[in-house]
Amino acid sequence: MEKSICSRGVIVTEGDGVENTVCQNKGCAKLDVHNWFNDVPTPPITTDIVEIQFKNTRKAFYRNVNNLPLVDGDIVAVEASPGHDIGTVTLIGWL
Repeated sequence: MEKSICSRGVIVTEGDGVENTVCQNKGCAKLDVHNWFNDVPTPPITTDIVEIQFKNTRKAFYRNVNNLPLVDGDIVAVEASPGHDIGTVTLIGWL
């Protein structure tokens, strides 16, 4: 059975226990992201750097120190001063 969820410009389809995320609004957002290294083989050294997009046209890079299995479109909470901030994962790994 396939279930489809569409929110925040992202379509998430679930089928056979696998979740696929597809961004619906590519190119029309002012903070559009394109992963130019998507088709390039991953280097032997992996990196834990993640780009997070927040509201009001702000982006920042963070380290995934807990080795969470993040994918593009995931909503995450990061530490901020004071408190925390909520954003969306836009790029993961070798940027």
